[in-house]
Amino acid sequence: HDFLDISKIEAGVFDLNISEQEYLKFVRENIVQNEILARNKSQKINIRSDRNSIIASFDKNKIQQVLNNLLSNAIKYSAYNTSIVIDITETDNKIVTKVIDQGQGIPEEELTKLFNPFQTTSVKSTDNEKSTGLGLAIVKKIIEAHDGQINVESEVGKGSVFTFWFPKCKN
Repeated sequence: HDFLDISKIEAGVFDLNISEQEYLKFVRENIVQNEILARNKSQKINIRSDRNSIIASFDKNKIQQVLNNLLSNAIKYSAYNTSIVIDITETDNKIVTKVIDQGQGIPEEELTKLFNPFQTTSVKSTDNEKSTGLGLAIVKKIIEAHDGQINVESEVGKGSVFTFWFPKCKN
């Protein structure tokens, strides 16, 4: 699926099906799907937000793909018995989502290539999980199609924070 997605994106075939929905509920549902993988490594996924409800306009399937990729990476590159936090805030008409792990971290010199197709880092998964090097490139394109941005902060031995934002309401 990643190969097909990146091919479509590179060809400029990228349709969004934007609708208004409750974002926190959507994220909670996505966490439930990913908890099965996390449980296999005795990991916990927690959601943290300063709001009880956030109504936003986004493509449910595409943002689900973003969350699935970021969560599966957090699970994949974090050790057993660690926690992953999804922190969601609303600021200046933007929805800001952070996926915070206690993983191995990524060397600073490798951060710039993370969002390029077929690029992988020297960091190895903790349980021999595989990577195509396409997921984060697709994630970046999806977020940009939502008029948003994504970035990463990471420290070797401490973990990574992937932050993405998009406007609450699409014009």
